[in-house]
Amino acid sequence: MVGDRVHTFDSGLQPVVELRRSTLWTEDTTQDPALQHYLVPRHALGNLAPMRLLPEQTVLVESDSAEALHDDPFALVPVSALEGYRGITRVVPQQPTEIISIGFAEEEIVYANGSALVHCACLGKETATPEEMMLSGGHNVYPKLSAAALAQLVVFLHREEAGPPALQDQAARSVAAE
Repeated sequence: MVGDRVHTFDSGLQPVVELRRSTLWTEDTTQDPALQHYLVPRHALGNLAPMRLLPEQTVLVESDSAEALHDDPFALVPVSALEGYRGITRVVPQQPTEIISIGFAEEEIVYANGSALVHCACLGKETATPEEMMLSGGHNVYPKLSAAALAQLVVFLHREEAGPPALQDQAARSVAAE
């Protein structure tokens, strides 16, 4: 609710200043990839239960690769770029889906569904609907990586997930032997 205080990554408890609810789904939108959801399995991003996010919803990931590539262990990544990472998959909505957007006085990263870190834009009167904000990508105070840097980071995230190179080589030999 507006006025509730939410735990943020950088700013402690911050009050919600705006809350928008809308329904995203019609038979026409199920075929539009920009309006399909991503299913984030339990624990994939620190979430305690499975959750669904829209493609351009950005999440903050922490990784050794991000630090090695960009001198910062944290990176904002749209969930669509994480498809396949830790089981994150695109799903076609089968029924009306309620979209809830929360806004703060400033942009914030909030803890969601446990310790998943989700970016929340500063919703303003210039943003007509959550859908328009999602499709436009919005404006972010938190820096975003270029497309090339994002692609490189995602490759390294997958490699991190696979384990050290020696373990990757061992796993490849095991698969080849079968």
